[in-house]
Amino acid sequence: MMEALQVNPEVENVAVSLLGNGDLQIRKIATGRDSTSYKIESANGDYVLRTAGSRGNYDVEHYILRLLKEKGIRVPVPVAESVDFLKYPFAFSLEEKLPGVSLAEAEKENWPQVIKEVGEQMAIVYDLKFPGFGSIDAKYFRKTGQIQGSKSLWSDYLLQSYDRRTDRVRKKFKADQKAGFIGSRLSNEQKEKLTIVVNNIDRVRDEILSARQTLDIKQGRLIHGDISAMHILVVKNKLSGILDFNDAKIGDPLYDIAIFSVGTKGDYYKDLMSGAALRFDENRFHLYRLMTS
Repeated sequence: MMEALQVNPEVENVAVSLLGNGDLQIRKIATGRDSTSYKIESANGDYVLRTAGSRGNYDVEHYILRLLKEKGIRVPVPVAESVDFLKYPFAFSLEEKLPGVSLAEAEKENWPQVIKEVGEQMAIVYDLKFPGFGSIDAKYFRKTGQIQGSKSLWSDYLLQSYDRRTDRVRKKFKADQKAGFIGSRLSNEQKEKLTIVVNNIDRVRDEILSARQTLDIKQGRLIHGDISAMHILVVKNKLSGILDFNDAKIGDPLYDIAIFSVGTKGDYYKDLMSGAALRFDENRFHLYRLMTS
């Protein structure tokens, strides 16, 4: 018997084709900009099924997960994946579900020890070197089975990423401003802060351009690309695993630390950096924070 809560038939069909037509319980657990996650309970264990549109490079991610598993990193076990839109209506990833809850749900007093442990695991990840920089070139991977970044310079990726992010912010802000912020949930203080952010976009971009020589590291390393409390699982205040390498990049490990610090409002990043045994560069760190906040 199958029980599917908030699940469309296409997702049910994929689940059955992968796990068999047994006693499956499927429940939607998260929705992102271009992806949806489901928890699947079965007689053989629990799984997480993620579906996405064209951004779902799950074949690349599963290759990385298998590589990290070999290195002893606590990541989910990949079961199946597809980016074949002729065969399926969406890209998908099926992984064994790791036990635990997200760090975001854990007591803050226990965060430092868990985050330092995450850093120790990520130190092994950061030892993995690959050619190129930025987002992993999925087309090249599917052709050769090898990992490389899609840019020749780290600063090229940073500028491209910054421009894409700020273009979205500008367009949304201008549209809301033109409409007089009707229907907006922003407070007056938040509107003022957003105005300051938009007015400083060009200044920050100029800082990136002027710092290109500092930013352009010689060797790219594998980084998570979206490390946050939501992507860290804990069991009884111990690290259970690190999730979601779908945004993995080839770049500077300090970029991961900056992203994490933005998500935790400037707290706890030193625990992550200490565990990873990274050398701190204040200029690069704060510039990364400006780009990603």
